[in-house]
Amino acid sequence: MTSKDDLNDIGNELKKKFNSNILITRGKDGMSLFLKTGKRIDVRTRAREIADISGAGDTVIAVLSLALVAGAGFEDAINLSNIAAGLVVEKSGVVPVDFEELKTYLKENKL
Repeated sequence: MTSKDDLNDIGNELKKKFNSNILITRGKDGMSLFLKTGKRIDVRTRAREIADISGAGDTVIAVLSLALVAGAGFEDAINLSNIAAGLVVEKSGVVPVDFEELKTYLKENKL
């Protein structure tokens, strides 16, 4: 486990090296997005019953990319991808997140 200072150093170093926004997933501890603007956005995972973590990272990448291409801001995109990954880990095996399931979750939780 890396400390908060280590995570900050790593995120900022990668951001500088690649001149890009950097997303670091932290497993059960959530994700940290280091923006080129200097802002850091931390997203904690929501409490869930985890069945299988397979596919969670792929889901984050896919949903984050789709949200950004669709015009969402980074903060909305990272939150949406975090929710989608949470839905995926509740299922066994590698499964896609269904759009209707995601939409229902957002509506039920007033997000």
